[in-house]
Amino acid sequence: MSNFAMIGGRSVGLTLFYHGKQHTVPARSANLEAILEMVNQDEFSNGDVDEDVLAALDELVNPVKAVQNFVGTINGAEVRDGELYWNGKPMHNTISVRVLAFLDEGHPVKPLVNFVNRLMSNPSYSSRMELLDFLGNRNMPITNDGYFLAYKRVKWGTNENGEKVLVDCYTGTVDNSIGAEPFMARGNVDDNRNHHCSHGFHCGGMDYVGSYCNYQDNPIVIVRVDPADAVSVPTDSSFNKLRVCRYKVVGMYEALSEKL
Repeated sequence: MSNFAMIGGRSVGLTLFYHGKQHTVPARSANLEAILEMVNQDEFSNGDVDEDVLAALDELVNPVKAVQNFVGTINGAEVRDGELYWNGKPMHNTISVRVLAFLDEGHPVKPLVNFVNRLMSNPSYSSRMELLDFLGNRNMPITNDGYFLAYKRVKWGTNENGEKVLVDCYTGTVDNSIGAEPFMARGNVDDNRNHHCSHGFHCGGMDYVGSYCNYQDNPIVIVRVDPADAVSVPTDSSFNKLRVCRYKVVGMYEALSEKL
């Protein structure tokens, strides 16, 4: 049995006392209702609570422990002192913050773990770190299987059969129709982030593609990118664009659908 006490409520959050320590649950926590429901049960009424009940409560109060339990099943991943480690190395703060925030707010964390799995398949350390700069700055969506979505400005062109298709704005030769998967050898993509306009397929956040060159009236497509295929995040455009060696076109940006 352990002593238990609580102050607070739905509007201000909770401060709980057990195991000789103070534990804070913010009002925004997705677990707040579940915690209130638990602590209003009879076993909490006299201030002495069984250890197994407190252990269940502690998982709701401290989402880091839920992260630990989850990533413990993923080879090479662990949480130490509230930070995510992979194969013994601390991950970029962008990932640690997002994993812990997802758990605290009740969102599934598996997409982020899958993302880290894909990211660690990227052969370049600098590419991995630069990609996290891009994702941290623009908060791009991550898919359930660990890929991420970005945007690309395109234009209308014709293929070798004379059919109207979406192509890249720069050369007009790369097919960007829905379902297309452009690819170039990774070694042909410039990995120097100080070279702002250089070789490689470009995509980025809406701030970048929205003002891209002189094509503001052209369509925008949504592309799906494997973190392993990211090569460089140039330092211009506030880390809002990146160069990749491969992507897949998965849809049209709806805001411009009326122009198509």
